[in-house]
Amino acid sequence: MRYALVSDIHANLQAWSAVLEDMQALEIDQIINLGDVVGYGPNPAEVLASVRELSRISVIGNHDAVCAQRMSADAFNEQARAAIEWTQSQLDADACQFLEALPDMAHPEDESFLITHAEVVSPLDFGYILTEEEAASNFAACDDRIIFIGHTHRPGLFLQEESGDITLHEPGEFVCDPNCRYIINPGSVGDPRSEDIVASYCIFDSETRKVEFRRVEFDTDAYRSAIDASGLETRPFFLRYLDSLQEPGKRLIPPLAETSAMPRIDLSVKAPVLVPKKKMSPLVPIGLITLVIGCAGIAWIVASGRNQPAEETSNKPSDLTAELTTTDDASVDQTPEDDSTQLTSQAEAPVTTPAEPEVNSQFPVKARYVRIRQPNGPSLALAEVEVMRGKKNIALRRIARQSSTLFATTPAAQAVDGNRSGKKNNSISHTAKGPNEWWEVDLGEEQPITAVVVWNRNRSAPLMKRLDQFTLEIFDAERKLVLRRSNIPGKGYKIVLKSPPVEK
Repeated sequence: MRYALVSDIHANLQAWSAVLEDMQALEIDQIINLGDVVGYGPNPAEVLASVRELSRISVIGNHDAVCAQRMSADAFNEQARAAIEWTQSQLDADACQFLEALPDMAHPEDESFLITHAEVVSPLDFGYILTEEEAASNFAACDDRIIFIGHTHRPGLFLQEESGDITLHEPGEFVCDPNCRYIINPGSVGDPRSEDIVASYCIFDSETRKVEFRRVEFDTDAYRSAIDASGLETRPFFLRYLDSLQEPGKRLIPPLAETSAMPRIDLSVKAPVLVPKKKMSPLVPIGLITLVIGCAGIAWIVASGRNQPAEETSNKPSDLTAELTTTDDASVDQTPEDDSTQLTSQAEAPVTTPAEPEVNSQFPVKARYVRIRQPNGPSLALAEVEVMRGKKNIALRRIARQSSTLFATTPAAQAVDGNRSGKKNNSISHTAKGPNEWWEVDLGEEQPITAVVVWNRNRSAPLMKRLDQFTLEIFDAERKLVLRRSNIPGKGYKIVLKSPPVEK
């Protein structure tokens, strides 16, 4: 069963419509709503009607609970309370009764994962899971190995290993280890709280245990027009942030939550995978999508041919003062397999950029993040990346992410799945076309790294040499760059990066 998990839509019809459009080609079996369908946004009735039609499983969020008068709005700040009062005036009795009846937690039928809006320990207190300690108490409060939550508006996850150690991870594509436990937050559809203004949700395949985070652009101008027409005086963070960009010297810092009763902590989970939207055959029922569009009077945003790459919102290489380098050896196969279906281009050969400053050309290094970056080519495709600790590949099935994703069949996770063949889309990771594309794996904690082995796509020489002159970057747990090497030859099938032999 393939589930789409959505949270914190907050009556944003434009974002919800964009997410529904993105789902059309993804073979979604069921949509799960993690709460806060209403609040802040200008289309609560329309969005709630659509969610009721499309989602068979929902849990209650704090804004839903206040609108249904299941809890007091006293903990909300003044703007949030004003939005709640306006929202209540827009919902009929049937809508309020639906919200009032929503459970605080649920197990989808025949599935071994738990859903709740905020936390497991005390779900109707709507506390935040921000730290490893808070994650530990929530793991201890249930037996489920996979827990999906919302509420923070920030995508990411906590992973608990067999040893009991808990680590916070940025979003990406990965396969859940049956020996580990996970608290997964898909982020917010309708009220993004970062500098990257996109709708966020995730997909979970209960058979393969694969999780994929999705980030989708939506029409912020249409949303602004809708909120202006509604008479709502409140403005969500992303509109205030966009406005601040027009004022010299002013820049808003993303808050954690819009409640006066909770601390405003910036959870550093900023690793979006922007998904280029394409015109596709519908997955969800056409009539139901038409209901959404008709109620708001908006048109679908069609972005075919608009492969806009994602920009990294934090830890950009250009923002870092320390950088890295390594060396490769001669184990490079320069005779790739021929493929009659190869794509050709007059601009296949990349233009080499000046070498970037190197840092520490010697292995081993102790680090957590390993990044492959292509500053020269139009895209980045990888069959496999092996991060070696002696003879052990410590990157295998770890969490990976990339700057953008070209197709649903080319996620970042396929470069750490153990398949080196690189012959088809379903065996490689592939970014969309754009400058300075990157791929990265999170090792979970700092570990000794003795070598990195990069396996190129194995199709044809013109396609393989797109990897040529790539950059390897390795970061510690604090995101300090501890090793870099640029302009690495990458025309072959296998590229081994390790320290050169010591001359005797």
